[in-house]
Amino acid sequence: MTSPAYLLNALRAAGLDVDTYPDWESRGGGWDNSVPVGTMVHHTAPPVPYPVDNLAGVTDQGRIKCNVNAKADGKLVLIAYGACNYSSGKGSTIVLDEVTAGTTPPDQAYKRGLTDDMNGNPHFVNIEVDHPGDGSPIDTETVIAIGLAHIVLAEFWHYPASAIISHAEWTSRKRDPNWNGGHDTAMTQIRDLVTKGTGVQLGPNGEPYWEDVSDWAKPSWSKAFAVGVVKGDNPDTDHYDATDPKDPLDKEELMVFLDRAGLLDE
Repeated sequence: MTSPAYLLNALRAAGLDVDTYPDWESRGGGWDNSVPVGTMVHHTAPPVPYPVDNLAGVTDQGRIKCNVNAKADGKLVLIAYGACNYSSGKGSTIVLDEVTAGTTPPDQAYKRGLTDDMNGNPHFVNIEVDHPGDGSPIDTETVIAIGLAHIVLAEFWHYPASAIISHAEWTSRKRDPNWNGGHDTAMTQIRDLVTKGTGVQLGPNGEPYWEDVSDWAKPSWSKAFAVGVVKGDNPDTDHYDATDPKDPLDKEELMVFLDRAGLLDE
């Protein structure tokens, strides 16, 4: 099932703080073959915070620059449900083929000597992250929100969790995202979160299988899920990694959770 309401519900049920831009449900064009093949991550560059009207194309000649805008402290704004007409832009067929085959691009496009020979807009969900793109730090909440949003997007659009790339991997013209010291660090952090968090499955209304977590605990639970402290699985077999959020916790399970959180490392 795919619909704007379903996607919004799935993101919020994951514990994410999500706002919507007016008419986001009808904003954007058609996807190639009806669905996107992956997620592309960008930084906005200044000004920060970046004006959402500009991202939505209202104040920039109709250029829809992203589907999702990530603000500070992990807040997300849904800008467009359909394909953008600007941000992905020209890129390499080689990269599209890699993503479609489930392979992560091995490096930035300019280092590979790739040339732009196609339009990526109808193929990728675009996430624009409010950041100047100068290598400066970014808050952890935003990195977690990007990773967790991608996990939900991948499940929603039925593409593999490996299908998350950077703008710099798509085209030799760009170097983003660039935070926490540089592009490679930025993408490694996001991909680590995605790798640890894969396995989420959505319920009939778009909810991940932690709808029985209390509302006050959902933000913390979703962060723990995103970094792999708790793991999603099929609720008919090993619900919550064989540990329901309402079940008592024994010492063995406690040690596993502490180990996954890195608290047992010397």
